This record gives sequence, C-alpha cells and structure tokens, in this order.
Amino acid sequence: MKHATRMLLLAALALPGCGDNGGSNLTCNPDTVPTGCSGDFQCEVLTGATGGRCYQPAYLLVKVMNSTNGDAAIAGARVVAIDGDTNAAAAPAAITASDGTARIAVTWPRAQPDTEPSHAFTLRVSARGYYDYPGAMRIAIPVSVQRDPVKGLAPTNAEVRLIPMAQPLAGGIAGTVLESDGRKAARGVLVVAETSDVPPIGYTSVSDGNGAFEMLNVAAGTYTISGYFAGMSFPQSSVSVSGGPVRDLKLVADATPNLATVSGQVNIVAGGGATTTTVVLRTRSTKDVPPGLRVTATSGAAFQITGVPTGTYEAVAAYGNDGLVLDPDTNTAGTQIQEIAVVGTPTGATYQLDHAFKVTGAVQILSPGATGTAELVSGAPVFRWKAYAQADHYKLALWDGIHPAPVWTIDNITTESFSYDDPSFPALDDGFIYQWTVEAWAVNPTARPLSRSEDQLGVFQYRAPAH
Repeated sequence: MKHATRMLLLAALALPGCGDNGGSNLTCNPDTVPTGCSGDFQCEVLTGATGGRCYQPAYLLVKVMNSTNGDAAIAGARVVAIDGDTNAAAAPAAITASDGTARIAVTWPRAQPDTEPSHAFTLRVSARGYYDYPGAMRIAIPVSVQRDPVKGLAPTNAEVRLIPMAQPLAGGIAGTVLESDGRKAARGVLVVAETSDVPPIGYTSVSDGNGAFEMLNVAAGTYTISGYFAGMSFPQSSVSVSGGPVRDLKLVADATPNLATVSGQVNIVAGGGATTTTVVLRTRSTKDVPPGLRVTATSGAAFQITGVPTGTYEAVAAYGNDGLVLDPDTNTAGTQIQEIAVVGTPTGATYQLDHAFKVTGAVQILSPGATGTAELVSGAPVFRWKAYAQADHYKLALWDGIHPAPVWTIDNITTESFSYDDPSFPALDDGFIYQWTVEAWAVNPTARPLSRSEDQLGVFQYRAPAH
C-alpha cells in the first residue's frame, strides 16, 4: 500500500537565535513552570552544566494552507515540532492564526561556545476537515533551524499544504501522555487509536512539549488507545467515540517498561555499491514509525531494533530515500514486508524476523518529484525516469494520497518517459498532491519485476492550467 501525501515545502532561511544579552546569564530549570527566565527568553539545557541557561529562542514560522483552494490559509490547525535527533516534541503544540501561521519557539542542547548552531526538526500538522500531514506512507521533511550566539535571527519558514476531506468527521480523541511518575510530560510519544476490525482502522497523534495529544476527524466507534516510544511502554485503554470529541484521556508510562528486541538481516543485491540501508517497525493500522524504532542495517550482518513496546508491527527495509528499495519480485525470498506481533516483558523478549530482507537499487525518478519536496506541475505531467539495467518494459501507477489503491495504472511502457495527456485518463484535481511510481520489468526467463521507484519520491502538486 502507498499513499501520496501532502508535502512540506521549505524556505531555508536562517532562524532566531539564542543570545548572550538580556537574561542569558541566568540559570533556570527547563522542567519547571516558570523556568526562571524572563520575557521571551527560554530555558535551554547547557551541555555539561546542571540545569539550564536563559537564551533567546530560535523560531519556526509555519504556514498551513489548503492545497485545493489557491493556498488559502487554514486557521486552527495544530502544529507540533519534533526534534530530529530525539524524536521528542520540541515545544507545546501551536495553533495557526487566521492567516494560517503558527510561530513555534524551539530549543536543542547547546554548549558554550555554541558548537551546534543549526538543528533539524520535523512537523506534524492536523486540522479539522483535512487529512493529516505527514500521511501514513511518508516521512516528514526535516526543517533546518539556525540560531546566533549573540542575537535573534529571522524565523525559519516552512509551508505545509493539506488536502481537505470530502466528508469531515466530527469525532476526536484528546488527552495527555505522562512519564511513569504521573507528573512529567512524555514528549513525542506516538498515540494510536485502533479498532478491532480486520484489518484495523487507526488514527494517530504525537504528544507535544506539554505531553498533550489530539486526534481530529475520528469516526464513531470503539478504539484501543496505545502509546509508542522506544524504551517506554504504556497500558492500553479503550474509548468510545459517538460523534463529538472525547477529551481528558491520560496515558501514564509503566514504571517497569515491557519491551522487546526485534532482530533480522538485510542482503543488498545490485545496490550500486550501497552497503547500508534503514529498517523500521511501523504500526500495522496507520503505517506510522514510532520514535526510535528504526535502525541502520549493514548488508549481510544482523541488525537489532531495541526498546520495542507491545504491538503489531510491519517490518520494512530500505525505508527512506537512500537509492534502495525492497525487491518487488514476490517470487523471491526476502521481498515481503513482514508482520510481527510483539509482546514486551520486563526482562526483555527477543523476536527474530522470519527471513532476511532482499534489497536492491531503486529505479531513479527524474521528474516530477525527484527530491523530497512536492514539485508544482501545471498541465499534463510528463513522467521521466532513468533506464534500469535488464528492464524490458515499465509499469506506472498514480496515487492520490487518500485511497489505498492507485487511481491509475498503465503497463508495457518501453521508453523512459510517459505523458499523462490521454483524455481517457482520470482527471487530476486542481491543488491535489499526487505521487507516481514506476516499476521496471523483465520478460526473460519469466515475467518478473526487477525494481521500483522509492516510496517517498515522485510527489507533485497539480495545478490546472488557467483558461
């Protein structure tokens, strides 16, 4: 299954800084309210010191827009900034104003002198009546934030375009995630609400800097609530949604976590010289990767994903834009996504995947969507890719980010480009964000797929030509 999803487009500007003026000589405690800093100054952890120091914050200025309505501003959207290193929420959730913008002060550990003046963050965005960003099958694009050791800088700007739902849902689930003491906020925990259907239907949210989470657009039904974060476990609970939002749920981490280790192996074949790739565990219903449940795997060597809480996961290799993909030939061993049910224990259980993953070099997309950002396309898209060794023909598919199956497919393409200009093809919706994929096939000695394009490329935003 794949989804094209809404895209985060970045303007890589410099960002506010820290500051040795004003209150930066004050000590503070980042885990108390108030922290001890005055004005706009924030309490940041100082490496090698006890507690923190007060600094001018660095800012993200996020604009959330309706992709199908001329980039109209979306007010009331919930934006959470996630630290790219720790996967923890970097700040409390921000709500966009009437102009669609939210200003978020972010912090990360520093030393004196400041040895890490830039840092990567990702965003999660939700809004009533819109599909969440990022979608289930895409990783949020990092935003690089900078700070200055003396003065504040202009905010780093990021834009997120959401796709509206045809039939918005009034239900919701909200609450707080706490560490095992029942008081301290657990930041960046993936919270999943899942039905008992086969396959299950799921919704997700991430706890912010205050431990708060909120799922919007939830259908009526009964859900099991679970929390996921590497090294932590949470008791499951049940909640019924009957139309309106359910609030004030509380998830408290187990004092003695019930965890497991998942191990396996990756074999890279015809990978263009690559020797490493990424393996992740993602939730079965929502396809989200919980924080910390990913590892770099070396070809031919065993890997381990540790600190895995109880849950049913899909183990996926070659997850990310590294020029590699899971071999698509399902007649060959090691080419399937593996489902694994994990039950953690206080002493740590161990699970071995059924077979080693077979990974190969990806078909390289040229346009549109050769990078991680959504390319703007006006008029009929022309799909282009590089020739793949030993391929006799190619198969194309187009996904709309909403439906689990492609909205269009075509087979037996014998060139490395194809124009989406046939009037019989499904019409593209103005403002929608799509993803196209390509598979390389051989016919001898038997018809079989050789490779495909990467899961997170080929994304574009369609704009209908002006008349």
